[in-house]
Amino acid sequence: MALSPIMDMGRQGISAARAGLQLVSRNVANASNPEYSRQEIFFQSPSQGGVRTWTVRSLVDDFIETRLTRENETQGRLEAERRLVSEAGAVFGSTDTGVEASLSQFFAAVSSVATTPDSDVTRSTLLFQGDALVSEFQREAAALRDLTAQTATELDATIARVNQLAEDIAKLNQAIGVSDNGDGSVGQLRDQRASLVKEVAGLMDINTFEDGNGNTTVFVGGGTPLVEGSNHYTLALASATGYDPYAGIAVITPGGARVDITSRVTGGALGGLIRVRDQVILPAMADLDRVAATLTLEFNRVHGQGFGLDGSTGNDFFSPLNATTTAAGANTGGADVTASVIDTSLLTLDDYEVVFTSAGQFDIQNLTQGTAVSTGNAYTSGMTVDVDGVRLTLADGTGTPQAGDTFRISTTHDQALNIRRVLAGTDQVAAAQDPAAVPGDNRNALALSALETTNLMDGGALTVGEKTAQIASRVGLEQQSVEQAYTAQGLIMEGLNARRAEISSVSLDEEATKLIQYQHAFEASARMIRVADELMQTLLNMV
Repeated sequence: MALSPIMDMGRQGISAARAGLQLVSRNVANASNPEYSRQEIFFQSPSQGGVRTWTVRSLVDDFIETRLTRENETQGRLEAERRLVSEAGAVFGSTDTGVEASLSQFFAAVSSVATTPDSDVTRSTLLFQGDALVSEFQREAAALRDLTAQTATELDATIARVNQLAEDIAKLNQAIGVSDNGDGSVGQLRDQRASLVKEVAGLMDINTFEDGNGNTTVFVGGGTPLVEGSNHYTLALASATGYDPYAGIAVITPGGARVDITSRVTGGALGGLIRVRDQVILPAMADLDRVAATLTLEFNRVHGQGFGLDGSTGNDFFSPLNATTTAAGANTGGADVTASVIDTSLLTLDDYEVVFTSAGQFDIQNLTQGTAVSTGNAYTSGMTVDVDGVRLTLADGTGTPQAGDTFRISTTHDQALNIRRVLAGTDQVAAAQDPAAVPGDNRNALALSALETTNLMDGGALTVGEKTAQIASRVGLEQQSVEQAYTAQGLIMEGLNARRAEISSVSLDEEATKLIQYQHAFEASARMIRVADELMQTLLNMV
């Protein structure tokens, strides 16, 4: 019977060597998987020798894994920003193209009319350059609008991907909880889960922790759960609450409520898309609209004071400005507010806001200046109010107004998209100030030409040309800043991945050495059993 422990020790040795060989096979099979963490087997020997138990452990540095997740948020944000800002920069082109160049060519044509006011050629050139300028305004405005639509599509697709990842992480949480049998298979599940968590981080900023049961909990939006154990929640586009019809991001709770987390999403691709949309594209759109509206208002004003070759006066060169009204997305009442321009000489191009403080009372604010126009106005359905050349009509629509309902009034919104040349022909180009001095009078053409160097923008700080250059410059500087940050982030990610590889990657040379080691251990254990069996047979034959 003394030989039984020897045979048992041999059997344990074979099992241990087989486990080692299986582990080497697993490591080699995943050698090219960058997310796989190399596994090692650790044997425990009892006091009488041999191998009784063993455990498998993945070689993971938790600090580096946490850093990679965090830096992946920045990487995802910068990748989205880099691509979107680059497309925005392409809209404005160079100094030789775009609205800035078209403005310069347009005013050069105005100066040519002032030089030869009786020339039909210079007048025709002015109309041509006016059309070219209009086309460039429209092109840039349409391109920026398309970018916002593209952003909405990408937000929707990214949210769908986050939802899929959340579901997969929840499933892995459940699988990990029932799969830890010590053979190392759970290590692969953990690697898969860690990879999915990093991917989520590349899409939006998250916080995670692992509980005592091995479940990874994922929070988004500063504390709203996305994954809890085997449960996962859903992201969706949030309804717009302000004046811009651009959706945000919401988490749908188990009860079906939508928690808007847009303001708390700053990292990952979602954070990058929202930031570029709200801080780069939309401001550029608004500025371009304001340039188009200012040019329209001032050029029409001066042009309308002059006389054409046909003696006509009061003609607009560009299509006159319109007033638009936008109801806030959070409005709960049914009132309507409409607006129309009644006196262009009083227009300020500021934005205004009607705020219902109750169902029967409203205030009017100047949003651009941040000042009150009037307060405590009594509301009656169908009433009109005139504000700086704009007539507001307030009336019940689908219902009555409710406290908190707001409406924004603008005379610049979408002007770059809607601007047109409406002057009919060359004879109506108003170069003269005195109809009796036609065709030689050029004084009104000189006044039109002077608008190029007049500070009409930003409270008298910039010309329209300088403002268009500033718009393009801001986008260009943003693009440069993002490119530099993206390059720097690439170096950070490269360093972290290299450090992770040093600890967790598979070395085929090391695995080859271990393969030989486990093969020899297997052979030695098998020989031990064979020798014990031969000794047992010898003893039996001696009886």
